[in-house]
Amino acid sequence: MHFIETFAAAGPFGRRTVRGLLVLLIAIGLRQQSRVFCGVVCAFSEMKSWTFKRLVLIGDTTNAVATVVEAWPISKPSQGVAEQRVDDTKQEVDIARSGIFVAITVARQQ
Repeated sequence: MHFIETFAAAGPFGRRTVRGLLVLLIAIGLRQQSRVFCGVVCAFSEMKSWTFKRLVLIGDTTNAVATVVEAWPISKPSQGVAEQRVDDTKQEVDIARSGIFVAITVARQQ
């Protein structure tokens, strides 16, 4: 439905699109590649929300911006939990997807 051009042309969007869950995986990968969370996030714990706001088409450019909105300690002294808002933009303007990710974190090694 999404990748076969002739089938997609007859579908609801009239052209090929990128699956929303693929965009989610790309956003997770981009967030990790930013190196901000490298060596800090030890486990992806929860996805509180993920909203599909805009259609992403083949050829669109996407970027992920992660912002820590809340963090709190847990019972292990060197660990905590960080809640991150992730906005995935296309063409660096429109927010295509957004949501809240929760991750278990560890103290960064110096």
